[in-house]
Amino acid sequence: MSIMDEVNGRFGRGMLEIAALGLRQTWQMQLKWRSPRYTTCWNELPVASC
Repeated sequence: MSIMDEVNGRFGRGMLEIAALGLRQTWQMQLKWRSPRYTTCWNELPVASC
C-alpha cells in the first residue's frame, strides 16, 4: 500500500488503483436458458465448443 501511495503521490491521485475497484457488472445471466435440473442431470448440462 505504501508503494501505491508513493506512485499516486508522484504521478497523481488515481494513477494506481486496486483492481476490484474498477469492476462493474453490466450483464446478467439469462436464467431462461438454464435447465430446471442444472445441478442434477448430466445430460442437460450445456456444452461449450470452440
